[in-house]
Amino acid sequence: MRKTYDRTCAGMVMGTFNYMSPEQKESAENVTAQSDLYSVGVLMYHLFTGKLPSGRYPDPSELNPDVSEELNQLILQCLQEDPNHRPDSAEELKIRLLAIPQGAHINEEQKLRAEQGFTSFKSKFLLLDVLREDRFGGVYLYQQKEKGTLLIVKKKVRGSSGYEAMSLLASVTHPNIVSTLGTFRNDDFFVLIQEYMSGGTLQDKLAFHLTWQQTLQIAKQLCEAVVFAHNNRLVHGHLRPTNVLFDPDRSVKVTDFWLQDDTSDV
Repeated sequence: MRKTYDRTCAGMVMGTFNYMSPEQKESAENVTAQSDLYSVGVLMYHLFTGKLPSGRYPDPSELNPDVSEELNQLILQCLQEDPNHRPDSAEELKIRLLAIPQGAHINEEQKLRAEQGFTSFKSKFLLLDVLREDRFGGVYLYQQKEKGTLLIVKKKVRGSSGYEAMSLLASVTHPNIVSTLGTFRNDDFFVLIQEYMSGGTLQDKLAFHLTWQQTLQIAKQLCEAVVFAHNNRLVHGHLRPTNVLFDPDRSVKVTDFWLQDDTSDV
């Protein structure tokens, strides 16, 4: 089911015409998350070609030879007239976009920090993006080269809280808790490897209208995760919308059990 954004007046057409999706030009009532992806496609077309896609426009690669075939097809998919033929989500679009340069946008210092201690990791996994870095460590997006599986790698400096919870999480599984695939530590830091969640966060969903049934389902799954954690001697310690993730099937996945060392938003 496509998400419909309902914070505009019914029937009112809003937006900048050249960047609006075909359905948005008809009525604001037709606007979904896929409408934004069309606008992103227009922006990318403009960014890579210097022109707007108007009428029977040429492929981006015809106007800019530096545009690869993968990037060309991704932009054109965003510009599909039918919303159902566009990428399923902004998250999917982001991941596919990141896979094209294969980490070329990451500077050398960031790569060194991300790969420190991973002597055998580089041969099997590709660093796609740096999601966050602070004085406590970093969060990185990796892709398994052979299968294309996405992984989240969290590195924390020794002395930070969380290793005990991380180790315990690696030994238990629950459908509403992000799976921990492995942990290890050395003299400088400890590492958590987790499955990647492509469905966004609860913070993202709060920007849209949720039905009573959807809200109840989220609350139910959240409670099931907390009950399981408490039964296994795990206290989260920092539940908030950004730590409640969703998988592609929109199931709740709680993450970051006692891993935050401050109370600032990330």
